[in-house]
Amino acid sequence: MRFKLLLSLVLMLAALSGNAVIAAGDYVLLVHAPEGQTVAKDAALALIRGERRNWEGGIDARVILPARDSAHYEPLAKRLFGLSGKGMERQWFRLVFAGQVNPPVYIDNDAEVLAYILEHPGSIGVADADAVSIPNDLVVIAF
Repeated sequence: MRFKLLLSLVLMLAALSGNAVIAAGDYVLLVHAPEGQTVAKDAALALIRGERRNWEGGIDARVILPARDSAHYEPLAKRLFGLSGKGMERQWFRLVFAGQVNPPVYIDNDAEVLAYILEHPGSIGVADADAVSIPNDLVVIAF
């Protein structure tokens, strides 16, 4: 009984803290939000899916997607878009050529994704939660 009560208390505190509990092997959105911007999960997913072009206030978003050589290419295309990797690329090409989004940056691995995001305010990408040590100045969103 005490264990259940303690477990309930821990889970409730985690929920109240606003930090998602991230399981091993899960993907996370890594966000280097522009100065003064807050990041909601729905808004971040809309950016990574190409449903939005800019952050609030019109600041360009830089989207980082897995390159064809990335181990995450197919799994993330399925998870984010319900498409194959090539289908994800075709969808993004259509959006770019229609002028609806900024061109994404394609990167091969999690360490390079993290390095790019750290160097470019306004960028957003996906990484394996276990693959890199994520600094506190990035917003991390489990999805």
